[in-house]
Amino acid sequence: MLKYVCIPCGYIYDPQVGDPDSGIAPGTSFENIPSD
Repeated sequence: MLKYVCIPCGYIYDPQVGDPDSGIAPGTSFENIPSD
């Protein structure tokens, strides 16, 4: 899977890991992340 990088803040989103701090489960594709 691809990793997605936010250029302004440097955050790297890895779909295999998700974002547990924001409640995003592992396996959630970037396209399925809520906008808020």
